[in-house]
Amino acid sequence: FEDGNRVREAIETQGSARIRVRLETEIREGLRCNNIWGTLPGQTDENVIVIAHHDSYFEGALDNASGTAVMLELAEYFAAVPPESRRRTLHFVSTAGHHAGSLGTRWLHENRDTVLADTALMLNSEHVSVTQTYYWGPRLRRSNTVDARRWWVNGSAKLKDVVLGAYSTFGVAVYHEMEPIASGDMSVVCRDLPSPQISESPAFYHSDHDTPEYVPEAGLEAMARSFAKILAEVDKLDWQELEE
Repeated sequence: FEDGNRVREAIETQGSARIRVRLETEIREGLRCNNIWGTLPGQTDENVIVIAHHDSYFEGALDNASGTAVMLELAEYFAAVPPESRRRTLHFVSTAGHHAGSLGTRWLHENRDTVLADTALMLNSEHVSVTQTYYWGPRLRRSNTVDARRWWVNGSAKLKDVVLGAYSTFGVAVYHEMEPIASGDMSVVCRDLPSPQISESPAFYHSDHDTPEYVPEAGLEAMARSFAKILAEVDKLDWQELEE
């Protein structure tokens, strides 16, 4: 905030501003990461994939420990459902390398004719719960509520109604208009198949301010319940009802 004010004042008084930035980085060779799959078998060859990327900048409490936590909660919840009650197989995929170019979902996109051939839906759990904050002068002030989220649905009007209905049921605040395209790790595959996503990127996004106290439990619970409702209702719909 203070740096931005200095730049603005320089432009206002001098007509222009010159900024010198020094960035120190470290390259580490030989590191490896993988997509991690967990599967709950269903009764048909069709499947649904839930993804959440597990890499982050700095602490990464919102981006993306929040999404990973909700995905794990969904896996635990649906693991308690009898397999014979589950129409489609559920895959829970912790994806790799989002901050290096979405390497995990890029692999899914590049192999979509085989890996995604029988996939009826992909749901992305990313940046799902963050405290609403406001700038008051130079201070970033916290509130006692969860920030609204940006949202995306690729698919039919019926799927969109299912998704927004679940958010409404569990009090998940969203922006008035849908995003023009999915963001984050979903962006690579968002048009390959029916794909709901919800996400929010606050003022301290991608900084060392992304700490657990800014990830409200109420928001995590509401998102887990909403996603569970979406997955349960989608399981009742035929593939053709989900596509645009």
